[in-house]
Amino acid sequence: MGYKEMEVYKRAYSSAISIHRLSLTLPANEKYELGSQIRRAAFSILLNISEGCGRNSKQELRRFLEISLGSANEVSVLLDVFLTLGYLDDSKHNELSNSLRIIGAQLTTWRKNLVAQGYGLNDTKSNNHQPPAASGLQQE
Repeated sequence: MGYKEMEVYKRAYSSAISIHRLSLTLPANEKYELGSQIRRAAFSILLNISEGCGRNSKQELRRFLEISLGSANEVSVLLDVFLTLGYLDDSKHNELSNSLRIIGAQLTTWRKNLVAQGYGLNDTKSNNHQPPAASGLQQE
């Protein structure tokens, strides 16, 4: 299975598109400040998944998953800021925040499985980047 068929990638892709559309509705003075920041962070989630899957080692994949997780956290904070500033209603905030929580759980599970397989500091094992079958189904 390629990364485009993975649930975490599909969810990150869908969220990035929704966030991009949301950012275009911001007031003009925010489109190039907060809007740009949240767009870059949202797309960073899925771009780092794809880049990590294209690397030559699971150690590198693990690192890119960590970057994706950091970007998911960044988007989550920005969504809270948007809500506070009145740029986002409660319903859309809850929808996007829930999606980011799931993405975070999926990335965390995938990363923890790589570490449990011994892909922490020294990666000398094979280059099979597939996530575990139940990746992301557990909140950790």
